[in-house]
Amino acid sequence: MAEYEKPVEVSEAAEDGEAAELKSRGNAAYAQGYIEEAVRLWNRAIRRHVQELSDGKSCDEEAMVLERSIYLNLAQGYLKLGDAERALRACKVVLFGEAKNPKARYRAAEACAQLGRFDEAEQLLGALDPSEASRLLQRVKAEQRRQAVESRKQEAAASKKLAERMSVGLSGFSEEKPEPVPEEQRPRAPMADLDTVSNMTDVSSQAAQAAKARLARMEAASSGEPPLPEPTYTDFESFRAKAMKRSQRYTAATERSRRQTEAAKRSVRLDWLRQNWSGELEDFTGPLRQELQGIQAEELAQHSPTEDAALDAMD
Repeated sequence: MAEYEKPVEVSEAAEDGEAAELKSRGNAAYAQGYIEEAVRLWNRAIRRHVQELSDGKSCDEEAMVLERSIYLNLAQGYLKLGDAERALRACKVVLFGEAKNPKARYRAAEACAQLGRFDEAEQLLGALDPSEASRLLQRVKAEQRRQAVESRKQEAAASKKLAERMSVGLSGFSEEKPEPVPEEQRPRAPMADLDTVSNMTDVSSQAAQAAKARLARMEAASSGEPPLPEPTYTDFESFRAKAMKRSQRYTAATERSRRQTEAAKRSVRLDWLRQNWSGELEDFTGPLRQELQGIQAEELAQHSPTEDAALDAMD
């Protein structure tokens, strides 16, 4: 590999060259210990790569291999710099398109281990060849065991402290406490007749309803306002039929939107790359969901008025 000469200060606008060339320059900088410079060049390379695709360059397998390699290099660079969050983000871009990529899973697991997310790291390593992931997996499992022991110690200490506080609070509570009355000496109340209790409950409920209705009529008469109408109840079968009809319309619109969403996935990821979004890749799917909702609303607004009239008649 050619020796890399670190520039004093070069603006992004002054740099030229294709994405592959910028990636190679980043590789040379990394090999000679210029980690920050390598990460800067790789970021420049991925932005140049997206620009090339926007300018009409073929999005073929070779272009996708280049994109994956740049992001994997970025993940490694961020790990070296101790920026585990950005390293994990770079890996997730690769895993978004190739969920079983071994390098992406391994470096994502390293990032998760640095972040203390050991369960997630173990899950990522579980799909790899044991010979590739054994050292990191051993470290993750050892840290999980250490945390489990520490958690048990903390729980035991908290339980002991609580028991001591309860013991102090209860001391003297039982002194001079009278003995409980034996069961056979306790007075027994006659058991109420269940039919009588049931009838009394029904009568009380009816009386309460009648009193409430009478009070409402008196208040309406004194205020000069007409009394409220009696409540009506919608037939359940009619309501269910109406709900099912509308559900079918929503399902049809959702299926059409799903097909459009599949076609838009690639453009959403490229938009995310162009804007250099600082959050997680999953956080960027909000605009896609809004687009889906807009499509559904537009299609539902174009339904037949007679269909709505038929549905409303079922209320």
